[in-house]
Amino acid sequence: MVFMISLSVVVIYYSKCFLTNVKGNVAVSLGAWAVILLLAIVCRHSLADSTFKVCTDFIRKGYGEDLRAQMILQQELLNTDDEVVTIPSTNGYGGPIMNMPAEESPDAWTNGALARFYGKKTVYGMDADEWHALYDER
Repeated sequence: MVFMISLSVVVIYYSKCFLTNVKGNVAVSLGAWAVILLLAIVCRHSLADSTFKVCTDFIRKGYGEDLRAQMILQQELLNTDDEVVTIPSTNGYGGPIMNMPAEESPDAWTNGALARFYGKKTVYGMDADEWHALYDER
């Protein structure tokens, strides 16, 4: 959007330079106004699609705190001395935050990266509801 506004300003500026007559009067540039109108029509978008709206909705609806709690639990499990760790997957809605959850297969790339980073032999992912039903003591 900023690019389009800048482009409009440049078009108006240069059209003013080229359309100035000998007496110094500026003729109205229909071409410049047509470009601005075209850019305004083409580049409009709704606020609902903006990054700001997506981020504020993510925080306001509590998804941010939920994701934070899930990530803290995963870090606590991965920071243990166990060589083989099973962690719950994160929920499906990460909003503006990209998170590659651990998968059931220990051969999955994400699981291997987690295992190498935390110094584990194997990392397994499990559905969060199943994991909490089996392991949660709270």
